[in-house]
This record gives sequence, structure tokens and C-alpha cells, in this order.
Amino acid sequence: MQDPESYEWSGYTDIREKLVALARSTLGTPYKFGAKPEDAPEAFDCSSWTQYLYRQFGLELPRSGIAQAASIQKVTGTCKVGDLLFFQGGKGHYDDSLFPDEPNRIYIGHVAMYVGDGKIIHANGKTRSVAEITWQDLPEAAVRIGRVLAPLPRPTNF
Repeated sequence: MQDPESYEWSGYTDIREKLVALARSTLGTPYKFGAKPEDAPEAFDCSSWTQYLYRQFGLELPRSGIAQAASIQKVTGTCKVGDLLFFQGGKGHYDDSLFPDEPNRIYIGHVAMYVGDGKIIHANGKTRSVAEITWQDLPEAAVRIGRVLAPLPRPTNF
């Protein structure tokens, strides 16, 4: 049996399920544009929310959505629970140096987490809270999908 302290994110469904349970426990939390890590768990913007979730499992993600997209593995196949979906959003940003392998500019202004069955959870500026919706309810397609791949310790705050 593998030591629980060396769980590999990509292979353990139980950790993905715990991540989704934690994400769902934040549903209804107020949205705050530009929320800082110290605002959590009382308020989030989209990237501070994903940063907060993964931090509870011992993983540090960068603060901004575009930096998160650049720091994790790009997914080209099927989306898995826990994957992060990046959208252009209303205030997309780009930095060509972050995506040297991409032929076109990647504008990113929003991030959400896939929770299975065609649904995502995200800190939504329009509804002003963390919400769960179907992926197709978003007005645009994801411009990038990313997967966090790293050893995860056993959750201590969950």
C-alpha cells in the first residue's frame, strides 16, 4: 500500500472527491473582486478561490488566473474532476512569455474547477458568490484546461 503522504494527485479519486466536497462547502460564499488570500474563506474572487482550495491540500498555486494556467500541466484530452478551466472572461490578460508553446495569444480572465457531470464551480462576479453551474452555461469556451500534478499530503483542514 502506498504511503498516504505521497499520494499522486492524478491517480487518487478519493482526494478528488474531497476537493469537490471542500469546493461545494464554499457555495454561496461572497465574491469580492481582487480578493486577497487573507480574505478567505469569507470572500473570494475566481483565482483566490482556486488558490484557497488547493492550499487546503498542501499545494500552492500562484495568485492570478493566468499565472495558475502557466504553472500547471496543460490538458489536451478529457477533463477530470479537479481540473482547472481557464476562460478569457471580461478582463482577459495575456503574457506571451508564459505560454511559449502556443501559436496564439492566450487571454485569461477567469478560472473555474471541473467537478464532474459537466459541472463547474467558480467564484462568479455576476452572481457575486461561489456557484455551481453546468459548463455549457458559460458564454464562452475554455481557452485552456490545466491539471495540478503533484504529491499531496493527507488533508489536515478537512
